[in-house]
Amino acid sequence: MNSRVMFSSSTGPKVDFLAATASTPEQVGSQYSRRYFVGFGALPRSDNIPPITEAQAEALDTLRFLGERFPLNTDFQKGDAQYINNLAIFHSGDAFVDTKKK
Repeated sequence: MNSRVMFSSSTGPKVDFLAATASTPEQVGSQYSRRYFVGFGALPRSDNIPPITEAQAEALDTLRFLGERFPLNTDFQKGDAQYINNLAIFHSGDAFVDTKKK
């Protein structure tokens, strides 16, 4: 049985650790959003945590720029469905445009 350890807070990112089993290697998953690290809108960064360092900001920038450099684009057609584990892939989406086609 996998043992699962989750780290999260209302002001921070979520990280999952799944221990190795006889049939699967250990796994780490994370939900990334820069705004949880630096604060945003109604959810400012807690005063109890020091500001992120320049190295941490560069690491967050690296994740973003790698995602922009190596995107996996999908061309959904009517009836298509896609299932993604949010802890296994960093993803984003473009705005939906309704073409009014029937």
